[in-house]
Amino acid sequence: MVFFFFLATIPLTIRRLHDTGRSAWWVGIGIILKVSFVISLIFDIITTGINFPGFIGNIFETTTIFFAKYTVWSLIIFIYQIVLLVLVVSTGKCKINDLFEEFFFRG
Repeated sequence: MVFFFFLATIPLTIRRLHDTGRSAWWVGIGIILKVSFVISLIFDIITTGINFPGFIGNIFETTTIFFAKYTVWSLIIFIYQIVLLVLVVSTGKCKINDLFEEFFFRG
C-alpha cells in the first residue's frame, strides 16, 4: 500500500518542483537513496545468512555494525525528505498569465 502511495506521489512532486523552478532530479535522488538502502539491506541479510556460524560468534559486534549502518542510512533519507519538503512548499515562480486574470477577474 505504501509503495503504491509512493508511486502516485512521484508525478505530483515532480510537477510541484517544476512549479517552483527546480529540477525533477530531486525526486530521482530520493529514489536512488531508497533503492540503494533496500539493496544494501538485502545484501547484508544474505551475507549474514551465508556466514551464519561466524555471525553467532560475533553477534554483538555484527548487530552493532548493522544498527550503526542503517541508522546513518535512515538519517540521510530523513534529511533528504526534509529538504524535499522545504523545496516543495516554497513559493512558486510561475506568474499569473492573462488567461487566468481574464477568467477569474471578469468585471
